[in-house]
Amino acid sequence: MRAELFLGRPLVACLHTAARLHGFGVIPDGDLHVTTSEASSLHPPAGVVVHQRMLRSPAARTTGILATSPADTAIDVAAIVREIDVLAVLDSAVRAGVTPGSLQDALLRAARRRGIVQVRDQLPLVSAAAESAMESRTRFRLHEASLPRPELQIPIRTRSGVRRLDMGWRAARVGLEFDGQEFHSGDGSLDRDRERGRELLEAGWSVLHITGRDVYLHPERFTGALRVLLRDRM
Repeated sequence: MRAELFLGRPLVACLHTAARLHGFGVIPDGDLHVTTSEASSLHPPAGVVVHQRMLRSPAARTTGILATSPADTAIDVAAIVREIDVLAVLDSAVRAGVTPGSLQDALLRAARRRGIVQVRDQLPLVSAAAESAMESRTRFRLHEASLPRPELQIPIRTRSGVRRLDMGWRAARVGLEFDGQEFHSGDGSLDRDRERGRELLEAGWSVLHITGRDVYLHPERFTGALRVLLRDRM
């Protein structure tokens, strides 16, 4: 690591840098985060953030670089991000191969750290079935609104084959889909979306579509609509 050469001592990648190395860097951060036991006497170059953190478990070597262990890294990052991003970090870590059990162990090792309460609250919600960070953030909004926990990646048989919903409640036949694009291009995707919607409706499903604006700015709009749908159909 070039930072080691510049600073003249061994370093261990941590936080967002370690998360990227372990394959679950879902929170944008352009800095290089490293830790050492002697951070107070260092003057790092621009773009390098040196932390003084005691390793709670042995460091892991990935792509030739030492980093905090995957489970400790996930807990550390989840403890410092916004509440809406916690589940996105944890879900991504599990998708990358970190087991829920190892996350629980890492949570216990970090019991006294600042921000750990928000991690403890959301850790039971973790699922490797979440396919994107925005799906995870959507599920946080559902949890925040005290709505029933949804099933993820639900296969629905329709007249043209099996369609899959991001999440939903099978007993009520209510689905929720996150649309990553605010607008559709002229490639026929709008027609396909409409046909898919008709097929799901024919199969007895009511599907609510939301965007990033809904999740970040107006969650009460879709959680309120879901509350009414679930109340009426369950």
